[in-house]
Amino acid sequence: MSVSTIILAKDGIVMAADSILLNTKTQDMITDKVDKLFLIQKGKTGIAAIGRYSLNGKDIPDFVHYFDKEVL
Repeated sequence: MSVSTIILAKDGIVMAADSILLNTKTQDMITDKVDKLFLIQKGKTGIAAIGRYSLNGKDIPDFVHYFDKEVL
């Protein structure tokens, strides 16, 4: 389970998320040092990753960084 909070304030947007990665079958913690928040440089956009951390053998940060660098 991921915890993410996004708040719109008068001075900007605040984004926060936990950094724990769990094994979904056993609920055991794999690590507590994963990135779940990403800043898209070109679009000045923040992304919060919630749910599966990998897809087709690639981690979510790989997809986000590729999108930021190659697609935009």
